[in-house]
Amino acid sequence: MHDSGLPILEQNMEIIKALHYLNTLIQSIKNPIGTKENPARICRDLMNCDQKVSDGIFWVDPNLGCSSDTFEVYCNFTSGGQTCLKPVSSSKLDFGVDRTQINFLHLLSSEAAQALTVHCLDGPAWDDPVENLPHRHALRFRAFNGRLFEPGGLLAPTVLHDGCQVFRRCIKELKVVQENTTKYKNNMIMLNK
Repeated sequence: MHDSGLPILEQNMEIIKALHYLNTLIQSIKNPIGTKENPARICRDLMNCDQKVSDGIFWVDPNLGCSSDTFEVYCNFTSGGQTCLKPVSSSKLDFGVDRTQINFLHLLSSEAAQALTVHCLDGPAWDDPVENLPHRHALRFRAFNGRLFEPGGLLAPTVLHDGCQVFRRCIKELKVVQENTTKYKNNMIMLNK
């Protein structure tokens, strides 16, 4: 038997401390509270922990790795526990989240939805009533996984409003949305389990 130089009582105390730490760690994984110190994997996990939760900002860590890659999300519990990401800035589709974490979000989710508003100036962004090919100048959107959203394609977004058809020197809007469906799960950012 290996003698570490510590008396048996001290060795036993170290073992008990380690077991206590491991028990605390397991309990925090089983019962997350959505803080930076005790994040959930996704918002749905918070709903499933028998605690009353209201819509709001919480911390998640989809891969349950180190605490340095946890991030804040909006949890929409009234819609079944959606995990919603907010872009870092309104002019860029950057969510400040590591690709590994996004991949884990995809794995933990069954559906996805995303809404996008594009401001355009002096030209069409989706439908061009002047052209014979109305979608020739349409914007195409590339998903996080590289797949392309385009008119007439397998992944064609739903256009709610296209104000960009009018050619005037003012900013117009193109509002695009993807419904909550399994088809778009791996192509989106806002996720719902």
